[in-house]
Amino acid sequence: MILKVERTDARTWPDEHLKELFSEGFPELITADRLVKEYIGRIRTHQRLGADILAPAPASQTMTGTVAEWEGWTGMAFPESGDYVIPDGLSLLRIDRQTDQGVYQEPNVWMRHC
Repeated sequence: MILKVERTDARTWPDEHLKELFSEGFPELITADRLVKEYIGRIRTHQRLGADILAPAPASQTMTGTVAEWEGWTGMAFPESGDYVIPDGLSLLRIDRQTDQGVYQEPNVWMRHC
C-alpha cells in the first residue's frame, strides 16, 4: 500500500525545509513546535509499522489561478504579493501581483507499506 502523509496545517512545516528534513533523517526537534512534532510523529509511526519513505513531494499538488480567481475561491483579498494562509489550506498560497498569479502547492511525503 502506498500512502501520502500530509501536514495538517499550512504552518506545520515550511515547504522549503521539507527536503532538508528528510535528508537529515528526522533530527530530534527539541525546540520544534507541537504541529511539527505531530507531523514527524505520524511519519515515524508509519516507519515503526514497517513503512519506507519513498520520497518527499514538495509540490505534490499544484493549483494556479489569477489573483481575482483566488480572491473568489477563498473569499479573501490579496492586496499585495506574498504568502497567505487560506481557509483549510495545508500550505501557503503564494500571490504575485505583478504577474497576476496565485500558486498553491501542497507538499507531502509518499510512503510504502509492504
